Parts: sequence; C-alpha cells; structure tokens
Amino acid sequence: MRAKRLSTSTMSEESLQTVAFELCRDHHRRLVLSILLDDERPMTLNDLSKGVATRAHGRPITELPDDAVVDTYCRLYHIHIPKLADAGALTHDVERNLVDTGERYGALRPYVSRIVASSARPAMPSD
Repeated sequence: MRAKRLSTSTMSEESLQTVAFELCRDHHRRLVLSILLDDERPMTLNDLSKGVATRAHGRPITELPDDAVVDTYCRLYHIHIPKLADAGALTHDVERNLVDTGERYGALRPYVSRIVASSARPAMPSD
C-alpha cells in the first residue's frame, strides 16, 4: 500500500528539499529531471530514454550500442519513472507512453534545478 501523498501546498520547504534530494540521488532520475528542466514538454518514454542514454554515456545516439538505449528504457519504465511519478514530479501516460511534468514539478523545480546544476559542474582539483 502506498503512503498518502501530501499536497504541495501542505509540504514545508524542508520536505520539498528532502524529496528533491531523494529523487536526484540516482543518476538516471537526475538525468530525467534534467531533460524535463531543459525541455518542459511532454515526450515519449522512448525519446526520454534516448536523451538519458546519450547524456549518461556522453556520446551521440548514433554512437551508442542498441542495448544501451534498451537497457535505459527498461530501467526508466520499471524503476525510475514510477518513483518520479509517485513523488508527483512527473506523470506517465502508459497507454500513450508519454511522460510530462507532474503536479509537484513546479514546487520541486527550484531544488531540482540547483541539484542538477551542481552535479553537472566538474569537481574542483584538490591541492
């Protein structure tokens, strides 16, 4: 049984930040959220999988082996998209296989944006 979801208006800033950190803890989910931040439009799970695979491997889609995209699609479909949807960050229309921003996306966006931006920065060299 799933826990009852709190509405965004009843969540504290600290709670929203905690949810954002939990969602961004995984590299694949962080990439999904990064793509949503960049595009903010509905897209098919297939297109989203291609975007995540290219960012994860740092190579154009034409240079990736087919199994890289298939593996990414399976991970997104079975693991990461449901977790993001349960948190309200996105919606997944299974019949149309369409992913879009969810009811909490607007409230989570500032936190996710900072997390994604800070994880994209190269590490500082140590002395």
